[in-house]
Amino acid sequence: MKKSILFFSILLLTVINAMPQALQTKIAADLRPASKYVTFSPDGKYMATAGWQGVRIYEFNSGKPVLIKTLKDQSDVVRSVSFSPDGKYLATGSYDKTVNIYSVSGGSFSLIKTQHYYQSLYTLWPVNSVSFSPDGKYLATGSDDNTVNIYSVSGGSFSHIKTL
Repeated sequence: MKKSILFFSILLLTVINAMPQALQTKIAADLRPASKYVTFSPDGKYMATAGWQGVRIYEFNSGKPVLIKTLKDQSDVVRSVSFSPDGKYLATGSYDKTVNIYSVSGGSFSLIKTQHYYQSLYTLWPVNSVSFSPDGKYLATGSDDNTVNIYSVSGGSFSHIKTL
């Protein structure tokens, strides 16, 4: 019985001492930067940043970045962003296990496809990276399941062609 009381007392003191640090960690998390991942459009007109607040699109007017749009179509942290070489598309990959493809035209970013990333019907994995091929004909995505999915890009159509 005395050992139980001693154990409970030590546990309680540990929790009480840890509370200020937990509170400090929560405050730091709320102040964390909104973006960790960055890419520029090929023409340098736009910059896309990604993180826990979605995808932010900045336009460069007179050399100064101006936030013009925030894309919040994914329900978790966005881990990767990539413009196509011709600047017509923006791809994003997220912890919510999706890849989003946006059409880019005159400052408008319109969602044209959401691809759920899965290996099987029962296993879903976060998407950590998206990248267009240099000729813009393919989009590759990488995931925590150690696979790469390759999509064909043709006239606004994206179709899965291979899993590596």
